[in-house]
Amino acid sequence: MISEADVQKLRAVHARGPSVLSLYVWVPVDVSALRGLPASADELFTLAEEGADGRGAVRARSREGRAAREMLAAHAREWMGHTAAIFTCAEVGLAEAFPLPCLLPDRAVLAAPPHVRPPLVALPGWPASPVAGVGRQHAGVFPIGGPRDA
Repeated sequence: MISEADVQKLRAVHARGPSVLSLYVWVPVDVSALRGLPASADELFTLAEEGADGRGAVRARSREGRAAREMLAAHAREWMGHTAAIFTCAEVGLAEAFPLPCLLPDRAVLAAPPHVRPPLVALPGWPASPVAGVGRQHAGVFPIGGPRDA
């Protein structure tokens, strides 16, 4: 599971352009559903690319997407029933992957810094609170709580 030190390490990363891929994807409990993960990840990468700028984002999507798919394939069976958080960037040598203990919306973000807000809700002691999400096409309020008691 992700720790506060892991999040702080990610916060220190900053690329020159939108080449850091942050991927959050739910890993299903059903083994047969794992086959669909690469296609789901590809759809998320496409959405992330549309939100980033320029041709550099297209090159980054290909390179970083391939690295993220490899990490997802390597860890999917051990992370069943968790949200996978994957961060890749060849420019800065970033390749990190963590299971998160809570269900989060599937999302991919291609930006200069890693998108670390979702892992923050997985840290112990994170207070329960509603979070407003606003995008170009969608907006909503999401109930985000602290980690569940084991």
